Amino acid sequence: MDTKKLKNIRRTNAWKAAEWDYSGIIASYQFPLLGERPTVETMAIRMDEILETCPQFFPASLHRGQLYILEGKDDLAIQHYDQGFEMMRNLTTEKELIDTINNFIDFLENELRFDMCCKYLRQFIELFPQKALFYDYLAGDIARSKNENIFEIQQYFEPIMHKFIFKHGDIDDEIFDEIYNSLILFYDFLRKYKLVNTEDYKEFVKKINGIKSKLRKKMHRYNEIRHDDSISEEEKEDIREELFEGDHVWPFI
Repeated sequence: MDTKKLKNIRRTNAWKAAEWDYSGIIASYQFPLLGERPTVETMAIRMDEILETCPQFFPASLHRGQLYILEGKDDLAIQHYDQGFEMMRNLTTEKELIDTINNFIDFLENELRFDMCCKYLRQFIELFPQKALFYDYLAGDIARSKNENIFEIQQYFEPIMHKFIFKHGDIDDEIFDEIYNSLILFYDFLRKYKLVNTEDYKEFVKKINGIKSKLRKKMHRYNEIRHDDSISEEEKEDIREELFEGDHVWPFI
């Protein structure tokens, strides 16, 4: 089905009926009569009914995924999440999709599904490579994931530091060193408890220490020009581009 036909689905009677039913279900949960909220089982039945009449109604598909998570049925949750986000990519605006992603990641983190967060964040980063917030989410979720992958942090460390220096332009050597030391201590802790391979840890430390001097020079250079009124904004932007290799223009910094 092409994109135009998909977008027209939101104008159909089936979609409007699903939207009405879904709003009613959510309202009954948020404002329960007689103080009794619908159970997970009841909510699941209602979501299934909506999807039977309008399979493209992605809010119900994503909500059904959440309910499967609460039931401990992660494989079924992933099926509904995949379907929901695939439809959503073709039926919504970028802003609505990003807002939904943020809420989605918050939910999974609250349910301690860090591996699942990493799975979807990698997809979202491919879809929105300039959304710095997703890189932050991914770094944090990798660190909390049971399947610790130190290479992911290693891969995104430099662009994240570029963003950090840009955002906090007046950081000094003490703060800079604290970031490095804290990260190394954290992974050393994981290494001691065998959550990270010792050789991988050593390679990681070697890698980030290898760019430490370069990043420090960038930090000092940006501190010099940040508040220099003798340099035009256009010239400053040229310097930022040179220092941060485009990473500073990520939205949501």
